[in-house]
Amino acid sequence: MVQEEREAEKMEIDGEVDDNGTKKDQSRKDASQKLFSLSQLLHVVLFSLKTLDNASPLPIVRQSQALMGEMQEVVKELLNLLSTEEEAVKTSSVQSTPRKRKNNVDQKKSEQVSEYNMGAKTLDATLLLRYTLVEVDTLFDIHCSKYTALTAAASETEDRAPVLTQIESLLSSEIVPSHLQPSCSPLSRLLLKLLTLQQMKKILLDTPLLSEPNTAALLNSAAQFILAKSELELSLDGEQVWDGQIASVTSSSYLAAHWYLITSNLPLIAPYLTGEDVGCVADMLVGSLLSRQTNGGKGCPPGSQSVSLVSSQLVQSPVLAELPSLFSATVCSLSDRIVSVLKAAHIPKVCPTLLKIQEKGTGACERLPLSTLVNKETIVEDILASSKAGEVSVLLTDTQSKELLIHGGTLLQASVSSLLWRSNNGAFGVTSSSDWLDLIKEAQGFIRALVQLIIIRNSSVRLNLDQFASYLTTEEMSNMKIVAPSSTAVSGKPGASILSVHLLLASLTSFSQAMTSNLGKSKQMDQTLTQMLTRTTASLGPAVESILKPQTVSESPIQPASVLGQAFVVEVVTVMLHCELSSLSVEDENKQKQMRHMALYQGCCQQILKEISCAHRPLDFLVSSLHFLSGEDQRREGGGEGRRGEKKEGKELDKLYMQILQNVHRLLTASWLSASDVCELEPAVQELLRHLLEKSTTGRFNLLLLLIREGLDTGKLRAGNYREVLSAVIIIKLLSCCQLPEPCSKALWLIAPQIISAMVFLVKSSTQDVSLTVPFTVPTVTSMTSLLRQGEGLLTNPHHVLLILGALQSVPLDHLTPPVYHSVFLSVHEALFAIIQRHPQVMLNAAPSFLNVFYRLVASIMQEGRQRGDSDTDGDVYLQCSRLIERMYSHIAATAESFTTLSAFMVAQYVTELQKVTLRPDVKLHLTEGIYRILDLCMEQDIKFLTAGLQMGVREVFNELYGSYTHYHKAQRQGEEKYTV
Repeated sequence: MVQEEREAEKMEIDGEVDDNGTKKDQSRKDASQKLFSLSQLLHVVLFSLKTLDNASPLPIVRQSQALMGEMQEVVKELLNLLSTEEEAVKTSSVQSTPRKRKNNVDQKKSEQVSEYNMGAKTLDATLLLRYTLVEVDTLFDIHCSKYTALTAAASETEDRAPVLTQIESLLSSEIVPSHLQPSCSPLSRLLLKLLTLQQMKKILLDTPLLSEPNTAALLNSAAQFILAKSELELSLDGEQVWDGQIASVTSSSYLAAHWYLITSNLPLIAPYLTGEDVGCVADMLVGSLLSRQTNGGKGCPPGSQSVSLVSSQLVQSPVLAELPSLFSATVCSLSDRIVSVLKAAHIPKVCPTLLKIQEKGTGACERLPLSTLVNKETIVEDILASSKAGEVSVLLTDTQSKELLIHGGTLLQASVSSLLWRSNNGAFGVTSSSDWLDLIKEAQGFIRALVQLIIIRNSSVRLNLDQFASYLTTEEMSNMKIVAPSSTAVSGKPGASILSVHLLLASLTSFSQAMTSNLGKSKQMDQTLTQMLTRTTASLGPAVESILKPQTVSESPIQPASVLGQAFVVEVVTVMLHCELSSLSVEDENKQKQMRHMALYQGCCQQILKEISCAHRPLDFLVSSLHFLSGEDQRREGGGEGRRGEKKEGKELDKLYMQILQNVHRLLTASWLSASDVCELEPAVQELLRHLLEKSTTGRFNLLLLLIREGLDTGKLRAGNYREVLSAVIIIKLLSCCQLPEPCSKALWLIAPQIISAMVFLVKSSTQDVSLTVPFTVPTVTSMTSLLRQGEGLLTNPHHVLLILGALQSVPLDHLTPPVYHSVFLSVHEALFAIIQRHPQVMLNAAPSFLNVFYRLVASIMQEGRQRGDSDTDGDVYLQCSRLIERMYSHIAATAESFTTLSAFMVAQYVTELQKVTLRPDVKLHLTEGIYRILDLCMEQDIKFLTAGLQMGVREVFNELYGSYTHYHKAQRQGEEKYTV
């Protein structure tokens, strides 16, 4: 093989004196190609052979020694040939004259290109031979003591270590001809880096050599030469594939080969890189990993290496953790990218700390000062706080969303398992702490949102949900949930095991809720979700029963149910109940509808009916209990217990119906419930009433109406027992908003006039006691307003509306504190608004009464909204009320047929009150804009009547008002009408 290479070399030398140019070029081209092929073959053969060792026969060692010597001679001859060609190129360029014709110039350029290609191919072959020689020679020297390395023989004849000379020649590119230096082939660039790396290894193995003064500088230069930072920066976004063979390196695979060279030798070169160089490596690592996520890591044949695959292998290997500088730089690069994403999401508007930290511009791999780390921690806290307020959101591309959802089951499992691990190790506080409860809510919200997204996007639904369901319902998890409460005393940490139970039950319930809410969309999806729900409810049942089971002192010093909280346990049972009900509703009708945990539901129902209204209970327990009763009624109405005698079943349903109604009534009359507590309970009570009446018979509904009639008793109010009356009033309001069956709806609106009359008497009676204004009068007015809204077209007698207007006349508006005034004002205004919006036919007869009530509102806001000096701290309340007055004026103007004859009267009332007070500017602005709408209704004779009929002081106020109206509002309105088609 060496002889062939020498012949190829002679062919090249002989070709230079050939007279025939074309033949000479072709001969040299063939020679360089043949030389490269033979070098490649020799490289493959030598790298495939078994290395020499101490057991190798001496003749083979000598032959190998001779082969290495011949290869060294060939390399020297080839290097001389390259230098000879360089001198020839220089001579040719000097002798060329500018007077040649165009075809000669083109021919010359073509010859130069051909010369360059042949020189580049010869350089590739030379460097490949030299790299093969260095690698094999070093390997033989390491494993065979009988073999003498070529560098050892050279060092005996030279004063200076040859390795230093060689590395300097590599770094200075002396080995590469100058006419080939500007753009070496990708293979040559890689081989130069490999040769430099070999020399670095030899220097590091030579301890005396490391102590020389210029060795450290040479090592730094060599590491930077291997890294080639400029090449990495130009190709940060590239993704190339390399088959692992050196001879196959081209421009389309050089980046992958170069990156593989860097990452596989990082422990060697990293200590000699600067901070910027390490930062460049980190940026390349992070960027390629992100591109792998975006592209899914596709397009890489088996056995090949791509940039992203090499990066992934580096991250998964222990090498990265052993290089602190690179690890730190990688974390900084990730942080910078996160900051960039957040900045693009306009988070600096709500997190100004983000801009401050970015303006400092700390380097990606420089050591961060403590103050910078504190600032970054502050950024995290700001972002978390803003995300809770809903001010922060980061938009993901469709590709990113799909990539995340493909691994949705893994994300769910990882989040829950990490929380479980921390809870088992005592990292969290007790279950009653607010921090722990907040964590549970956030975890449940995350699970619900991600499961919902997986189902909506239809992203591997069965695979993802099955993975998470299998994790939550494994035998290990089930055993832990059942054993955990009783193992509390043994573990010595009562909080740790209970926290795990709490977290698992919360995860299962939120997972089940998310699936239940998506039932009924498609048959295939329903089949998948019902299978998952069957598994989750089967796991929840034993867990809840084990928690509710009373523990003896020897088993556990604390009761699990009391630690987790009654509200949470009831919520879990409610979710189980809804899951079974939803699953049964989408299954085939021919299948027998049988509930799995009937005894649990019945026992829970009985316990709730005993405890819900007997004594003071937490609000969350009351809400959870009302939700459970809604589901329990739905279960019994649907025949979930199995078919028995219809008569017996009807009696049981009637009994449960009355028990629920009586308990709800007693609950709303409880003295330990505040007004705000009642408001929070109202949605749950309304949902319960809706379920109770959804399939109710007329007989059952009459029982409810009887309960309401008994509650609306003026005698109870006079006796001081207003809460019993208030309970009936609240039930009326909630009942009027429910979607009732047609027979029940007819019965309700048939008795509605009597209910209105009773409530009117109650309002008039309660107004005599100012202390009842907020707790009773306002809720009763609100209830009448609800009847007015829902009774559109059903309350046909105007007399009933007039009765309500009469009651509103008696509601007190004077001498009230701002919060009380606001609630009273709002309730009266909403009642008037319901009348003018829903009962316009009544306004023809009821307009005077309507305006009398409205005038009370206008007069009261003028009194309350007057200027009070610097002590006015409740201005927002009165400003909101003035806006409502302006809105009501606009609605009155919109129904002009009812108020045209009364417009002058309204203006007179307004200016009469305005003359008495000096209003705040902001309040006056809204009232003025409102009265302008009424002035639009006034005819010319109305204006003359007002000018002539008003008293002197009031007339001046009117003239000022009318002047501003004419100058500003009327002119603007006429201009708008002019350009309105």
